[in-house]
Amino acid sequence: MRLSMSLTKKIPAKLKQRMADDPYYQRCCVTDTSAYREKVDWHHNFETYKYGNAGRLNEAWCILPVVHWVHAMADRADVRELLDWHMLTRAHDKTLEHWSNHPGELIERRNQLNIKYADQKNHPLLQHRPGGNLATIDF
Repeated sequence: MRLSMSLTKKIPAKLKQRMADDPYYQRCCVTDTSAYREKVDWHHNFETYKYGNAGRLNEAWCILPVVHWVHAMADRADVRELLDWHMLTRAHDKTLEHWSNHPGELIERRNQLNIKYADQKNHPLLQHRPGGNLATIDF
């Protein structure tokens, strides 16, 4: 399993419409920037080859709204980890069990990230919020 992006599948029309109507997708999940202020992309954060899936998974829990500059850094380890945390906290245990390669794998990963990001406001990416200092981010 790889938590990353692949360009193998488009978001189905029904799911795309449901996401467009959902207020969650109108703001970046990392910076909380509104789509009215800055372009928000939909990032496929989960890639799997389990159950015959070829690449990215088209389910709402693993598609994240992120501003373009966060999306551009999604393959960087620290950014990927933060996006994994946002994704895993959106899913039910049953869903995570279904997609885990080993029993409890994704639930354990979520629990570890919950501890690490309990106070997410100190993450360097959030320095880009209004009044923040973008210079702290190594592009």
